[in-house]
Amino acid sequence: MELDILLLLSYKDNYYKYNKYIKDYTLTSECNTILKDMDYYYTKNPTYTTIKWKDFSTWFSAVKHSSWNEEKVKTYQIIFKKLDKKSSGDLPNEEIVKHFVTMDYATRIFNEVAKVAEGLSNDMTPVYDLVSEHQTAMPLVDEDTSLLTDENLEDYLLDASKKSGYSWRLECLNDSIGKTGVGDLICIGGRPDSGKTTLLASEATYRASMMPKGKHVLWINNEERGQKVRLRQIQSALKKSKDEVFQNVPKAVEEYQDRVGGKDRIIIKDSASINVAEVEKLIKEYPPDLIIIDQLSKLVSSKSKNYNEAQRIQALGEQARQWAKEHCTVIFTIWADGTAEGEKWIEMNQLYGSKTGVQGECDAIITIGRSNEETVADRNKRYIYIPKNKICGGDSLLINGKFDVTIEPIKARFNNG
Repeated sequence: MELDILLLLSYKDNYYKYNKYIKDYTLTSECNTILKDMDYYYTKNPTYTTIKWKDFSTWFSAVKHSSWNEEKVKTYQIIFKKLDKKSSGDLPNEEIVKHFVTMDYATRIFNEVAKVAEGLSNDMTPVYDLVSEHQTAMPLVDEDTSLLTDENLEDYLLDASKKSGYSWRLECLNDSIGKTGVGDLICIGGRPDSGKTTLLASEATYRASMMPKGKHVLWINNEERGQKVRLRQIQSALKKSKDEVFQNVPKAVEEYQDRVGGKDRIIIKDSASINVAEVEKLIKEYPPDLIIIDQLSKLVSSKSKNYNEAQRIQALGEQARQWAKEHCTVIFTIWADGTAEGEKWIEMNQLYGSKTGVQGECDAIITIGRSNEETVADRNKRYIYIPKNKICGGDSLLINGKFDVTIEPIKARFNNG
């Protein structure tokens, strides 16, 4: 098995495609040494596309490890002779890479289970996370999508121009950010009761109405009660007050489902402590065209157990970024800290838990401010600011726009001012 993986990686393209999946502890020390020296060999000989094992053996013994004693060199020469003999046959199937990926995860899962079995831990979350990661990693072995070539250049340019993707219900976001799609990570920040969830409900129901059949909005809710959020979504989709909804509930449900494109278009996972592995499972079960995380800071990940708060929030931002790249637009909410209380225009450095980490991951940041100086008549005024915008699909003069808007809380809608 080890010789087969070395043979597969003796082709330069395969080496740089699959080497990242082969971990040290899945190979013997001898094969590890050979694997690492293969990288050095390719670097020193950039025109080589394959390794000829007789030549590699000579270089390995006479150049790379000329100081080794004869007995140690003989051990490797035996391996090289076997490789040279096997290389005359068919190239090993690329499926072998999956075996080594599974060995890697099996080892890590065993170590975590052993901690529980030995009484060193009572937390099984790392095990669940690793199982979920393994399921996610396997398809990535089949297809390397990290290289951008000219084959789909028109698609890349179309995506970059933001002529494709989904628009916003709130027009000022179209003016500033423009259309969004796969790869876009967006943060909505603000103080409590500023309207973050209302904005999400409005935009989620709007996007759901445009999604193709079989796609969903996946709403990770760890803030308000799920039933309250669902009511807010129904209000927003229908632009009705609670009293209007309750006048005829069956009719309201029918109208809501018709408005968003059918049943189960918006899936709510209602949990105060949902973890990353559970989100991965939901993504597979309900393929999303939009993922909403309300709030990001309450998401649980075993990987960040030993991090401080800023590092933990940044790690969660990195995870959200990965979901955006692999699946669809991800929008998450995060609180603004106490310095933003009563402020109209909230800056990036006022977001909770991280002064640069989360902000660095995002493609766009939307902040919602409200002033303590407003009169009672102006209590529904809000101030939307786009302090960061790398999407730039709207008006070039409004990339970092500031917009006076109003919130209509009884109907769960935002309106341009």
